[in-house]
Amino acid sequence: MNSKATLEATEKLVKELKSVRYKKIKRIKNRLSSGHYYISPKLLARSLFVAQ
Repeated sequence: MNSKATLEATEKLVKELKSVRYKKIKRIKNRLSSGHYYISPKLLARSLFVAQ
């Protein structure tokens, strides 16, 4: 593989990971807002910070 192909593959993977992460966070937020779960704001903030 040349470096250009590797770079393109890496960029594609980063985009996919960002979209997966966004979908997971959105699903969790929806569950929290619907009342399925309760989580302390402190724990939520820490988890989101670590996830980045």
